[in-house]
Amino acid sequence: MPVAAQFAKAQFDLREPVARKKSFAPGGSIGTIKFLFNPKDYSMSLQSGWNFKPQKKSAEPPEFTGHQMRTLDVEVFLDATDTPDGTVADAVEALFSTVRPTEKSLAAGTPFPPIVVFSWGDARPFVGVVKAVSATLTLFRPSGQPVRATCKVSMQEFAPQPEGQNPTSGARRSTRAHQVMLGDSLASIASREYGDPTLWRAIAKVNDIDDPFRLRVGAELLIPSPADAAALA
Repeated sequence: MPVAAQFAKAQFDLREPVARKKSFAPGGSIGTIKFLFNPKDYSMSLQSGWNFKPQKKSAEPPEFTGHQMRTLDVEVFLDATDTPDGTVADAVEALFSTVRPTEKSLAAGTPFPPIVVFSWGDARPFVGVVKAVSATLTLFRPSGQPVRATCKVSMQEFAPQPEGQNPTSGARRSTRAHQVMLGDSLASIASREYGDPTLWRAIAKVNDIDDPFRLRVGAELLIPSPADAAALA
């Protein structure tokens, strides 16, 4: 008898921003917001920059000035009607927290909101910061507590420039996410990502892993770029 398919749930993984000299990098997880219902759709966009100033010669093409980071917009539906005293207030507040500086960054004097990883099963995760969250509350208990809400989350891709890297060098610099599979180890992941298993320490540092031999299957790990991994290891 065939095994019934298990549908993966979408989620937001909030990462502590780690301050650098001129930017921030994603650190260990500080919370997860799991979708109760997977989104029916989400949209992504990517824009390029062009200089359309008048040219001396009509045949001269416009100047390409580069491209912006990708954006992602997704809708989150919340419902707490299945429990007698359920409310979506805490879930809405958790989404709002993604646009506020983390407590640790405030205490360090470098306020910065969490870096958020949007993931959904085997789809390529989206690493970014949340630009805006709006919530429409549509059902309430007699006490006034909201039990149903539709939230819209708008994200901007976040790919910090590694320190000391020439931006025109063309080297890989993006940070991406990896979901731990059965049989994975930090060394095997480092070997697959960088061709060097000794760089496992960089992955451990970025994800605040104290025991490299205890990886939870299904956990989301942030994989630093090769340049960052070499600097951290």
